[in-house]
Amino acid sequence: MLLAVVCFSLAPVGAAKADSFQQAKESLAKLDLPALSGPSRTSSYLSGKYPDGAAMLERLRAFEKDLPALAKGLESGDKDMLARYSALVALRQKALLSNPLLDFEQMLVVKRRENNLALPQNWQGNSSLNPRVENEICLLPVQGPARRLKTFYKPSKDYFVGTWT
Repeated sequence: MLLAVVCFSLAPVGAAKADSFQQAKESLAKLDLPALSGPSRTSSYLSGKYPDGAAMLERLRAFEKDLPALAKGLESGDKDMLARYSALVALRQKALLSNPLLDFEQMLVVKRRENNLALPQNWQGNSSLNPRVENEICLLPVQGPARRLKTFYKPSKDYFVGTWT
């Protein structure tokens, strides 16, 4: 079975440094909580199928109400808001990983450099891609605390790993 997963990650929060605040601000600006907690199929699915789905949905809605204050607090360097952002990251990760459709232990993912994802522009086809790409196929555990990528296959030279269709 082939599984395609798209995740929009939130920046990890470590010590309260200026760059932690900057990463949190940038990540928060891209976040679309109403898409998860608003009136939609997603929210009804969350409340009905997820373990503790109704409680998780209420927490997401509470975060949604706090987004303006959270953004303002991160802008001013408020450490309490950075901790609140960290709680949002943890809730989002829990929501993603407790999805009942994730009934497998690991995923195959393609790992590439951030500055060369080997994706064509929207008006181009895959034939426009450079076949020389530094990439590898990795295994990513879905659950557990030590979720590190493990190399499954790495080409001997920098060749594109993926489909050309």
